[in-house]
Amino acid sequence: IYDMFMGFKIDKPVVSDPVIRKAVNMATNKAAITQAVYFGHGKEMRSLVNPAIIDFDPESAKLTPAFDQDGANKMLEEAGWKMGGDGIREKDGQKATFLVYGLRNATNPTVSEAMQADLRKVAIDMQIQLWDATVGWGKMATQEFDAFYMNYPALTALEAIGLYFPSR
Repeated sequence: IYDMFMGFKIDKPVVSDPVIRKAVNMATNKAAITQAVYFGHGKEMRSLVNPAIIDFDPESAKLTPAFDQDGANKMLEEAGWKMGGDGIREKDGQKATFLVYGLRNATNPTVSEAMQADLRKVAIDMQIQLWDATVGWGKMATQEFDAFYMNYPALTALEAIGLYFPSR
């Protein structure tokens, strides 16, 4: 089982706001991206971990918001993220712009561009920087990004969640 994940550095401006993070999830048409990139051979992930893993809990899927660009727009407005003159939302002088780093592979460029287009529909500007694997890990180690892509294999929820939330 191999999944793609976007993580946020919640100590960074813009993505520190849970409303922005939820809006990104709601505004991204994962079903359309999956169809376009994998030609019907992949599955949209509707939960934090893949439902095909050994110890998947179906209740966890209720924690992931459904695709709803209208709902994302409404939520952003209500949270004070107002439309800026350039078509990008602003709040307290901060533009709704964030930078995502990832490794360049066969699918990340297409997924990134589709996601970027979806987010523009809710006036969030996602900047993309994909790196060849020979330099990508070093670039990600700089922590100069707001979000990152990770593709990972996992057989259990513990393996998947443990990548991001180790129990030290």
